[in-house]
Formats: sequence, C-alpha cells, structure tokens
Amino acid sequence: MRRQALSILRTLVLLVALAYTLVLARNTLLAWFDYGSHGVMRTDFALYYAFSRIGLTQGWASLYDLAAQRRVYTTMPGLWWFPLPYTPPMAWLTAPLTVLPLQTAYWVWTSMIAAAFVASWWLTSPQSPLLRALCLTAALAPYLTLLGVELGQFIVFELAGVALALWFLKRGWPAAAGLSLLLIDIHPQGFLLVPIALLMAAPRRALMSWLGGSAVLVAAAVVSLHFKGSEQYIGRLLWAERSPLDFAVAFSVDLPLMFHGRLLRLAVETLVAAVAAVAIWRHRRTSTELAFASALIGSILVTSFIHLDDLMVLLLAAWICLKAQPAWILRPVVAAGAAIAILLDFDHVGPYGIYMVLFEVTWLIVLALLPQPAIERSTERATRALQQEPSARLAAG
Repeated sequence: MRRQALSILRTLVLLVALAYTLVLARNTLLAWFDYGSHGVMRTDFALYYAFSRIGLTQGWASLYDLAAQRRVYTTMPGLWWFPLPYTPPMAWLTAPLTVLPLQTAYWVWTSMIAAAFVASWWLTSPQSPLLRALCLTAALAPYLTLLGVELGQFIVFELAGVALALWFLKRGWPAAAGLSLLLIDIHPQGFLLVPIALLMAAPRRALMSWLGGSAVLVAAAVVSLHFKGSEQYIGRLLWAERSPLDFAVAFSVDLPLMFHGRLLRLAVETLVAAVAAVAIWRHRRTSTELAFASALIGSILVTSFIHLDDLMVLLLAAWICLKAQPAWILRPVVAAGAAIAILLDFDHVGPYGIYMVLFEVTWLIVLALLPQPAIERSTERATRALQQEPSARLAAG
C-alpha cells in the first residue's frame, strides 16, 4: 500500500510539473515565432549568414578582417556589430543558405534547429512516457532555451551531435560516434571536456575517428585562411580572452570570470576539470552516459567564454542522467536545477546566476561521488579476478 501511494504521489507531482512547464513551453514557442518574424537582424543566425558572406564575397582568408566585415555589414542594414569569433567551418556550414533572403534562410535554419532539438530529446530522455514528456516541456520552459532557439544558436546541433554519439556507442558503432562529435569542433567552448570522456569511457576507435576528422577540419581551416587569416583568428581569440565584455560574455554564470587574476582562474579551472575527470573515470565502465554527462557539466564550469544560451548543454546532461536511472539522489538535484533555470530569466540573471553555478558544482560533485550499483561492483570485481588469475597461476608455477 505504501509503495502504491508513493507511486500515485509521484504521478501527481509529474502531472502538475508537466502542466506548468507546458504553459511555459507554449510561451517559448510563441515568443520564438514572434522574434523570428520581427527581429531576425538581431539573431546569431544573421551573424552566421554575414560571416558566410564575408568568405564568399571577400575571400575565406578575410573572415576575420574587420574591414571586410564592415563591407558586408553595409549591405545588411540593421545588423548588430559583433567582432565575429566563429570558426571557419561555421562559415562553410551556413554558406549554402546565403542564396536565400535572410528571413527565409532563418526559417529554414530554425526548422533544422527544431528537428535537432527534438532528436536530442528523443535519443537521450527516459523511456517512461510521462517523464519523457516532462523532459521536453521542462527543457523548453527556461529563458535560456528561448534565447538559444530564437537567436538560431548552433549549440542545438552540437547537442544533437553528442546525443547521436551516445546512440552510436550504445549500438557498437564507435567510428560513427567519433565522427558525429565533429559538430562540437564548430563551437567548442561548451564541450571542452567531452574529449576526456571520449578517451576514458569510449572505445579507442571513437577517439581516433574524432581526432582524424578534427585534424582534417583544422587543416582545411588553415589552408582556407592562409597565414594572415590564421594570425587574425588567433588575435580574435586573444581579444575575446582579454575583453570578454566586447563579446557579450555572461559574467553572472561564468565560474572562472568570478575570480580575479589569471593564476586564480587557472587554479579554479584545473580543480573543476579534475573533479570532472574523477566523475568520468568512475563511470567509465558502469555508464558511458553518466561519464559524458559529467564531461558536459564540467565543460560549462571550466569555460571562460560562455553565454546564457550555452547553458542548454545542461539540458542534455539532465536528460542523460534521468535516462541512465542512477541513484535516487540525482533526481532531486536535476529537479532543483530545472527550477533555477526557469527562474533565470533576462531580469534575474544577476541574482540567480550564482545559484546556477552552485547547482552545477553540486551536480558535478554528486556525479563524482555517486556510488556504483552493487551488481556493477560485483561484475567489476569478477572481471579483475579473471584478469589476475592467469598471472597468479604463472607465479605459482
């Protein structure tokens, strides 16, 4: 009877949460369509579009030439100026869309974003219909999601790349998993620790295919930029590091930027990366999903170049954790993070930003300390015993 009562209570709680987040998700979709109809010139996609046009009209080696950027901007009145720090592959990806008017291209792009978002959710969310539905509505509820989708942020495609990689790994296709992770090379700042998860928790072929594909991308970028363009790109990255405000970096949700001094920031980043590495290492055999979730959370904490919409990475980590069905402690942690994310709107980034960072730190520590299931521990001990048995016999002989 007690178990039945708890099951009924759990269902009621999920239904209330689903109804509440469904209203917020509806508001997100309506605001997305409205913004896309009237504010396309103030979207990140418009910047991708302009970035591609710089390469197509001024030459790919001129992608980071501010004079070439200004020449393209004069043909796009109303476009907000931004010292574009995107990688060259970003310009290549959106180049085909420049044959379309900007407004039409935006709707094509956002349709692809919607498909990538749904695919990421479907591949990584729990199988329970009610919980799966809540994962979708809760993910669409926060302002940070609205910001990401209405601006046409590429990060949604990167989420799909990680989700697809986990799907491939589950089915024993490591090479395909590594290739799907090439998407994180386009905007890498929110995925810096994912290669560590690939190294520790995935077959070697996955890492090798990702490294091989990344090497091809880097070589192609260097060839297209030539020496001068490569030098300008490095200068743009150094500019972003020295003057994050020029690039609209969100200080309130950026852990390293909360500390003054390069050495102190480096110490904080190293400590967080170490905790993430411990979490990845502990889950490397028992749960590839939790290893990747740890890498995603750690990546958001260590990067010093982050915007509010980059926190969408945490949505994927939450879906992964809930689907992996870990110890009960993670469920209230994820629920608390969802509540903070919903409160973290445009007007409350300052006061709630620190709560989001504290939540991320707590979440990562819980993953690092999460006990292994008893059946997994016994399996691991049996495996070690079998590995040690031949050497013991040899020593005895």
